[in-house]
Amino acid sequence: MQLPDLTTAQTILALCTALVAVLGSIFGWFDKAWRGIQSLWKRRSPDKGKLLFFVDQHQGAYWGAASNNGKPGLQIVINLEASNTTDYPCRIMAARILGRKAFMTVLGVQDIKTNMYGHVYPIPAHRIVKMTVQFIFQTPTPEQPTEVLKGRLEFLDHNTRKHRIRFVAHGPQRVA
Repeated sequence: MQLPDLTTAQTILALCTALVAVLGSIFGWFDKAWRGIQSLWKRRSPDKGKLLFFVDQHQGAYWGAASNNGKPGLQIVINLEASNTTDYPCRIMAARILGRKAFMTVLGVQDIKTNMYGHVYPIPAHRIVKMTVQFIFQTPTPEQPTEVLKGRLEFLDHNTRKHRIRFVAHGPQRVA
């Protein structure tokens, strides 16, 4: 038996590598393998503790008329208190009202040092902070509320955990 020369072996190896690369990109093998490798070193937060959200009883939730570039709309404002019972600070990445598509969402978490609100501030470990969430919808909305608007609010934290609460927004109020 005669062994193939080095250039033939290199050509066969290059063709096999190219075939695996093409098939891997078509079927997503490399992406799945890379995500599996990354998950081994990914820092995971402990599952002890929770984020708890409570609608503020004094300011609560309300809705009112709004406008965006002269177009009429609907704004829903929800004031909350967030309690972090975990051992690490937690950042809220997104918020949405289930069943409705908002044109714009503004999320603010109170910084405990400066009392300023912003989306960049985390909820510190073992602390309670105030939050505000504002949603602006372009009209016509799927349903115009009459007096009371009920819904479910969903938050997404930096660990991709979803947190849901129910709210009742009273109105109509003029939202500036």
